[in-house]
Amino acid sequence: MRRASRVYDFLDVGSIRRLSCIHFIYRLEIGVAGKPELEFHTPQAPWHRPDGSADGVWEQELARDEADGSATVLQRYDPGVDATHLGVLSHTFWEEVYLISGHLTDVTLGQTFGPGTYACRPPGMRHGPYSSSAG
Repeated sequence: MRRASRVYDFLDVGSIRRLSCIHFIYRLEIGVAGKPELEFHTPQAPWHRPDGSADGVWEQELARDEADGSATVLQRYDPGVDATHLGVLSHTFWEEVYLISGHLTDVTLGQTFGPGTYACRPPGMRHGPYSSSAG
């Protein structure tokens, strides 16, 4: 966590530890990105539950290209989240995920991933569903 706290001060690493939540950066690329130019700052967007997500999944938008919909967001899972009812997922866009803290279990693979793990998924790649017992 020390390295993350230096690199990701805006994530409030103390809260990550207190809440035992999974936080990961999740980047959706649909076209050529035209996101706003942003220098280091503290994101002000509120945490909200994404449409179609499981209870206990929260998201905070960091940047968005309004023209093509590509976005960079943080996503947080509360302890005990079980999204297995959503089934296997796939998207029409590129998705990149980096786990900052906590653990996420891919139920289909029977594999649990932790801090420092990364996924880069092309459009149509099947993944999940996911659960997280401790967040």
